[in-house]
Amino acid sequence: MRIRELDDRYIYLLAEFFVQAGYFVNIIGSIKKTDYYNSDPYRFYVFMSKDIKYLDKVPGSPGPQDVLCSDHAVDGQVASRFDLTISLNYDVDIPPNTTRRALLLPYPMHPNVYHTGQLDRIPELRQRPKSVGVFFAGNLKGEYACASRLLRGYLSRPAAIASVLRHFGDRVRLFTTRVALLRALGEEDLTASIVVFDATTERLGREEWFPVLAKSRFFLALPGVVMPMCHNSVEAMALGVVPILGYGQLFSPRLESGAVCLGYVSETELAGAIEEALGMDAPRYERLRQGSMEHFDRYMVPGAFLHRLSHDRGQRVEIRFPAEGVSEKLAGAAHRQNY
Repeated sequence: MRIRELDDRYIYLLAEFFVQAGYFVNIIGSIKKTDYYNSDPYRFYVFMSKDIKYLDKVPGSPGPQDVLCSDHAVDGQVASRFDLTISLNYDVDIPPNTTRRALLLPYPMHPNVYHTGQLDRIPELRQRPKSVGVFFAGNLKGEYACASRLLRGYLSRPAAIASVLRHFGDRVRLFTTRVALLRALGEEDLTASIVVFDATTERLGREEWFPVLAKSRFFLALPGVVMPMCHNSVEAMALGVVPILGYGQLFSPRLESGAVCLGYVSETELAGAIEEALGMDAPRYERLRQGSMEHFDRYMVPGAFLHRLSHDRGQRVEIRFPAEGVSEKLAGAAHRQNY
C-alpha cells in the first residue's frame, strides 16, 4: 500500500481489510516503530499485527497475485508488475438520489472488532435469540449534531434520537449506564421496545458490543460525526441484525430498503420505518434478516469484495474509500456534479 492521505485509524482499517482477505500487507513509507510509542492505539495495532509491516519502497519483484493499492499516482512500469492496481479515491459525497454507480470499498467495522478477534464469533452470534425490537447504542454528545458537508441533507444522530423519543414516548427504554442496560437485556423481553443506550459517558466493553448487538432484531444505524456511514451498520448486518438507515446509496451495491434494510430520509419516514420494524411479522422479518446477512456475505466480506474484481486483473481499478476527514475535505457542490 502506498498511502499518503490517511490518518492512523484508516491506515489500520485499510490494511486490515486486505489482511481479512488473506493478504500480507506491506505499507510503503519510511516510518519507524519508535515513532509510534507515544501515539494513539491504532498505530500500535498496525505494528502489533503479524500480517502488516512497513517497507521503504515498492518491492521490485512482487508475487503473481500481489495487489498494489495507492492513493496517489503510480508509475506505469511499477503498476505493470502487479496483478491488480487499486487507485483509492476518498470522494464519497454521493447524493441519495443518484443513479450513477460508484465502486465503494465496504465500510469497515470498528478497529477493536478486528483487534480483539470478534469476527470469529459471527457464526455463533447469528444464531442467538432476539430479545430487543429496535436498538440504538452510541455517543450523543454535541459534536454529532455538527453539520459537516458530507452530512448535508441527513438527519443528524441527536436530532434522530430526539425525534424517536418524542414520537414513541413510553415505548422507548433509555439507558445511560452499561450496568442498567446489561441487567435489562438479561432479565426482560424487550421485543416490543425501542432500546436506546446513550454511550456519551459510558461505553460497553470491547468484547461486550457484539453479543449485545446480536440480541436485536433491528438496529438504528444513525450517522457518525463527519460522514453518514458508521461502522455499526456493517456490524449489524454481519450479525443478522437488520439496519434502519438513511444512506443506502453509500454501499456497493446500494442497500435496498425492504430487501436488506429499512430506509428513511425524513423524521416522518424514520418513525414509519421503526413502526414497520416493531410490527413486522416473523416470516417477513426472517426474509429481511436473511437478505441482510446474504448481502454482507456476498458483497461486504473483504475476500468476497476482492473476488468481484477478479475480472479486472492486470488493470487499474478506482475504488472509493470513506475516510472521514479526508473525504470531508473533498466534499462540496462541485463534486456532486460528478453524479
